[in-house]
This record gives sequence, structure tokens and C-alpha cells, in this order.
Amino acid sequence: MSRPQRPQRGPALREWVPDGIDVTTPTVARVYDYALGGFHNFVVDRELAEQAGRIWPDFTQAAHEHRAFLGRVVQWLLGRGIRQFLDIGSGLPGLGGVRELLQLTAHRTRAVHVDLDPVVVAHSQLVHGMPGVRVIRGDLRDPQTILCHPAVAEVLDFASPVAVVVTGVLHFVADEDDPAGILQQFADATVTGSYFVLSHAAALAGDAARLELVRQLFDRTPTPMHCRTPEQIARFLDGWDLLDPGLVPVTAWHPDPDDEDVPAQPALLAAVARKPPLRPGGRHGDGPGEGLRGEGRSRPRLVRGPRDRVRAAGRDRRPDAAILPADGQQTSALVYRDQRVIGVLDRP
Repeated sequence: MSRPQRPQRGPALREWVPDGIDVTTPTVARVYDYALGGFHNFVVDRELAEQAGRIWPDFTQAAHEHRAFLGRVVQWLLGRGIRQFLDIGSGLPGLGGVRELLQLTAHRTRAVHVDLDPVVVAHSQLVHGMPGVRVIRGDLRDPQTILCHPAVAEVLDFASPVAVVVTGVLHFVADEDDPAGILQQFADATVTGSYFVLSHAAALAGDAARLELVRQLFDRTPTPMHCRTPEQIARFLDGWDLLDPGLVPVTAWHPDPDDEDVPAQPALLAAVARKPPLRPGGRHGDGPGEGLRGEGRSRPRLVRGPRDRVRAAGRDRRPDAAILPADGQQTSALVYRDQRVIGVLDRP
């Protein structure tokens, strides 16, 4: 496959730039948009992408292959009955993104797309105002704020399986932010049969010098880069059932038969895992719905109403739950303890 050709740039699209945006600082989402041939980026983003391409000649190709992986994995999940998606680090709207793929399906899906970049959120809200879809600003490093967001409670039913999509973003989370602990909080809020989709830049033997130069480039962004070894990335999947073909380059994850000539991307790994059934003794997390319904656990009382009331009720260290919005439509509630989401509860 030849390297994708960049389309000619169109006129400036100033209407999608929110007030107060610093156009002198590049962001990952806009750099990625430029690599994919998009128009929602600034000069600083394009300069960083071009410099990254000179250090890593496959930079643009890798962006396209990552987008192709997303297309395959979304179709794979839909084929297994998944209809709910929590898409974290969603990026700018563009062909082949999770948002666009779900719009094209005949299935009725529900999705919340999360990104830290205000340009992403503003433009995505502008073009994706449709039922069952919400776009919110959120930081992967603060999972409780995402899980407690009113849009998440409105759109997603955590008593049913959810696909948590964390692609192309975890390598912008530092070790001191405890990425494994972050992912565990999302796992605790989901039920058996939920899926976790991961992609991550890999630090490979012999690439240290090049990766250091790329890392220095991304230090210019608000989210510096943190590449990890394949062994370190694999640990993020602990507690999940890793599905075939395992943790592999994005180009090797269920490739299309016609893509035999696609260059491999060993520095960009991907995996899909499924949340296993509750094991004897309540292992794999006491937060999910199965743990809350298990023997020997007191049933949390339901608190219907404003989220502030729910959080206040959680301060007494008793389990509490909320159905939000209180419109009678949701079939489950998020369960709180000490103002943290610890699982889900079926409505009685």
C-alpha cells in the first residue's frame, strides 16, 4: 500500500475555533488530524507533524493504519452485539472515526465520546448532535469525572455490556498518574461481557534514539508522550480476557484479506479484551454489577435526584446509587461509595 496522499488544504475554517484557544501550542488531536489529511489544525500542529514524519517516516502511514484498525474493531464489536460505546480520546471528527463508523451502521447504538481538547469537543458537538450520542470534555486521568458526567448517565446503561475504547491516548498518560489504576476504575463500572479496546505506542529494542526525539517533540503539547514496552502495555490488560490475536501491531489485528501489502507497524500495538465472569470469591473486581448482586452483599438503597444529593449521601460510607436522569428510562444505576463510582445496580 502506498503512503496516503494529503489532500489540498481548503480555506481557513475559523468558525470551528472556540474563543480563547491557544493557536500557538500544538495538541495531539490536531496533529493526528493533520496526519490523516484533515483540516482542523493550526500551523503549529502541522509543523510538529512534519517534524515527526522526518524522524519517523511511517508517522503518517501509522496514523492511517490506526484509523483502519478502529474501523475493523468497531465492526467486530457490532458483530458481537455491542451497542454501547464509551470512546475516550475520540479525536476530531473524520472519516473512519468511532463516531462516524457508528453513524453508518444500521444498528441502534449509544455512545459517549470524550476528549480533553476543547477544539475537539466544540467541533464534535457541532457536527454530531444526534440522539444517543454525546460529546463531552474529559480527562482520562480523572475517570470518576467521566463516569459521573450527566451525559454518561443519560446515554449509557451500565447494566448491559459497554465497549470502553481507549485508543491512541494511553501513551499520553504518565506512570505517576497510575494508568493501570485508571483503567481498573472503568473496569469496575462495567459488567461481564463488556469489552476493552486498547492501542498504545510501543518502545521497541533498537528504537530508543528515535523514540526519544519523538518524545521531545510531543513535550511541546499539553500531553507529553510516554512510550512503553510491549510487556508493560500487556499489564494494562490484567483482569481481562485477552482475545485473539492478542496484543499485536495494529496492522495484524484481524487484517482485511486485501491488505497483504500493508507495511507492518510494530511500534503501534493494539488489543481487544473482554471482561470475564465473576470468579469464586468475588474476584476480578467487587465493583461490577455481578459483585453487587453477589451473595453476602447488602443491596444499596436507590437515591433518585440531583447528583449533588447522591454525592452527599455517599459521604456516610454506605453504598448508595443514583438513577440519572430520573425519568424512568434507565434500567440501571451507578453505585457510589465515598463519591466514587464502584459499580452498577439493576433497578428493582
